[in-house]
Amino acid sequence: MKNDNFIATSMTKSGSSSDSQADSDRSQELRSPGKRILHVYPAKMFIHLATMIENTNVVFSEFENQTVLVAPGERDAKFSKFAKSKALRILSPASILLLIGRRRFDFVVFHSDHWPKFWIVASLAILAGSRPIWIPWSGELQSSGGVKSRINAGLKSWTIPRFNRCVFLAASDQVRAEKLCGRNVRSIVIPYYNPSYLGRSSLSSERNVDSSIVRVQIGNSGEEDNGHLACLAELSRVRNLAFTVVYPLGYHSAPGYIERLKTASKQSAAVSCELIDRLLPFDEFDRLIDSCDALLLASHRQRALYSIYRYLAAGKPVFLPKDAEIRRDLEATGFEVQALESLGSMSASEFSCLCKRKCGANISVAQEHLGLEGIRRKWANVIAEVTMG
Repeated sequence: MKNDNFIATSMTKSGSSSDSQADSDRSQELRSPGKRILHVYPAKMFIHLATMIENTNVVFSEFENQTVLVAPGERDAKFSKFAKSKALRILSPASILLLIGRRRFDFVVFHSDHWPKFWIVASLAILAGSRPIWIPWSGELQSSGGVKSRINAGLKSWTIPRFNRCVFLAASDQVRAEKLCGRNVRSIVIPYYNPSYLGRSSLSSERNVDSSIVRVQIGNSGEEDNGHLACLAELSRVRNLAFTVVYPLGYHSAPGYIERLKTASKQSAAVSCELIDRLLPFDEFDRLIDSCDALLLASHRQRALYSIYRYLAAGKPVFLPKDAEIRRDLEATGFEVQALESLGSMSASEFSCLCKRKCGANISVAQEHLGLEGIRRKWANVIAEVTMG
């Protein structure tokens, strides 16, 4: 058995929630400690997993939750170190199928497809009748070239409609999945629960904005798809605005692209530029968001939802392309989102005022859309529907 190709498991079990009275009778019956759920995550995202697993277990606190982390094929000591720090067992990926095949679980929840042979394992889990539920993150529905990609596309188009439920993070992903598969997909949109969305919103709103200088986050990673240069160009069109730009570039960074970004920032109207080239832990990333006044993103597809929700929940402005799918998704949910293209018609005082005011409507929508009990109710309905077939 190779140590570079493993899964790690742990079991958690919680008592009844004091807030469970808000749920329906059907949800109460379903959310019982007798039901067991297997959660499967990709270990290569380990820097986020400790928080994500903890928050997911809060949502499913009335179930027995077993967590499974699947490592990528390459050898990397970081994954073993993470597993050891969490006192987790190390198994081979093939053991997932054995675990599923033993039928010890009422449901299996796959979190993304970011691990080797996911689509093979997922399709076999469907054939095994394990009631699999899939939560795609971002990019799984994008097409790419190559023989392997075409094979995966075939597996995807067969597997996705046969999941007992697909739980998307954005409505546009639902549309993309049905277009890929050429048929309806049993699905619902439910965001991941994270207490930071609402718990830190007051901290995010306390920063006083000096009208002479504003602090703007552009993008959430080093991927060119963030549209950093387009955002910088739009921000530079705001008349007489003095601003600092902050680029979180901790992952998916290409050295050549970063150099272009540095050069463009130095030549822009920005007072200063902060390029953060290391992957920030959640608490540091939260503090970075708290220190900024607005978020700009030029991507058209679903991405950066954590950053977007943190800004919206704090009542701070988010600028996205007017025709972006994710902007339409957010507006359909009830959020007020600014058009990136509108910056060119703003003055410095108008932009600063927009940063100063707290958008109460967005704060209210965030409390409903991102709150624990609302997310629990949606998941309870999913479990009920899957149980009833």
